[in-house]
Amino acid sequence: MIPNIILHFLCVYLLFIILLKLKSDKIHSFFLSVIFAVHPLFLNAVSWIPGRNDTILTLFVLLSFYFFISYLDNKKYLEFILSGLFTLCALLSKETGLLIPLVFSLYYLIKEKKLDKNYIKWFVIWSLVLLIWFVFRSISDLGENINKSGIEVILTNLAVFPEFIAKFFLPYSISVLPVYKVEVTIIGILIIIALLLLPKFTKKFNTQTYFGLVWFFLFALPAVIITTKNSNDWNQYLECRSYLPIAGLLIFLSNFIRNDLFSLSNKRNQLIFLVILAAFITINFIESFNYQNSLNFYESAVKDTPDRALYNEILCNIYMANGFNEKAEQTYLRMTESNPDYSKYFLKLGEFYYNTKQFNKSLEPLKKSYSLDTHNRYALSLLLNSYTQLNMADSSIIVLRRIYKDTINYPEAFIDLLNLLIRQEKFGEATDIAMDRIKSGYDKTIILELYSNWSRQFFEEKNNPVMIKILEETLKIEPENAKIINYLYESYQTAGINDKAEYYLNILKKIYIKKELKKYIEEE
Repeated sequence: MIPNIILHFLCVYLLFIILLKLKSDKIHSFFLSVIFAVHPLFLNAVSWIPGRNDTILTLFVLLSFYFFISYLDNKKYLEFILSGLFTLCALLSKETGLLIPLVFSLYYLIKEKKLDKNYIKWFVIWSLVLLIWFVFRSISDLGENINKSGIEVILTNLAVFPEFIAKFFLPYSISVLPVYKVEVTIIGILIIIALLLLPKFTKKFNTQTYFGLVWFFLFALPAVIITTKNSNDWNQYLECRSYLPIAGLLIFLSNFIRNDLFSLSNKRNQLIFLVILAAFITINFIESFNYQNSLNFYESAVKDTPDRALYNEILCNIYMANGFNEKAEQTYLRMTESNPDYSKYFLKLGEFYYNTKQFNKSLEPLKKSYSLDTHNRYALSLLLNSYTQLNMADSSIIVLRRIYKDTINYPEAFIDLLNLLIRQEKFGEATDIAMDRIKSGYDKTIILELYSNWSRQFFEEKNNPVMIKILEETLKIEPENAKIINYLYESYQTAGINDKAEYYLNILKKIYIKKELKKYIEEE
């Protein structure tokens, strides 16, 4: 967290000197910089490690902009080079940096009134920076793409603009993992309208006045056009993404703060500033506890948005890891209640009961999960294992009967069903199913091996009557298997059942005579 704080205060200082460069006086530049330093909206960027991307990006953008405007004033070649270098650093930090040439070109056009031949130098250095960035990007392993974009994403995420604005002026709905809220969006829209009218109201209407607002909207644009693939179950945007755009909003506000209505020379405004400062510091202190550890973080996320099942899922995992089983159960139940048609969350509840050896309780959520997604092999596996733990073999057989022909999704179901039927001594049904699969092209040797293993197990268990039954079922699959017939002959002879022993001995003789006759014919 300390590196984040250092980065944050470097950004605060850069904002302060940029405001001075843009002709804001020291007192009001200091005021706006302090607001930037302590605003609760940026807690997400400063206290959260993933938010560091935005602080680093902002640092390089502000450095690049500082040297950019310095060059326009002084025409020093070093400042030109440094601006280009920090533009490259910003791009390598985050692709939002692609917008730098557009934003800076707008400022150039406002200041110089036209894109003259001196602008060509900037066009060249930005082109070179983009080329270097493209080369690095093309040789980098970017990992799996977890983002999505499109018209639907853009239409949904247009709310980013008013949400950022509303939370800056009224930071009452700060969240570690926010989603859009209608009331916040409406408030933000009203504030945006007020900001657009502010130049006319304060009689400071000129093209340069709106530069800060354009900065805000352009640098917030990536949060509009791109979102995560699972945004329906996850956060819809991140407050740390407002870090760089709000710097532009403060540049915009610097044009008006010297107005008598807002001036800090007024004691009333000084008091208001101190109250705001105290309020922001208090909110930061309270909200900072949400970033102390993962448990606090996700408890806060669930508290703010209880219907986001992925928040609940991660929180459950944390509860389980810390031995808070009762809390985990309540959270898993809340997941299924908020998403009654989502197989995954019933699976999670069933898995929780299974892992905590509450097998009776695991049955219903696992059955529900499987009914919602009949290709969910893991849910089925846990369900069958739960039945096994509860000695409910008949229930397992009922489930496996439904799916054993699905060789694509459940190739092992057929063997599992045979094993269960044999263990339950339902030999006739097992053999009928086996014969049916053999007719469908199933490898007979696999089934014979399975039957052989069971006969061996029954023999080791000294359960000779059952061993004999499984041998007789094996003979139905391969009627002329002399090895099996010999086993049956010896088993019945040992058991003293002479008529059966003689029966299988006669079959052996017939098979022997047939083989000898076939051999004789082939020799002739």
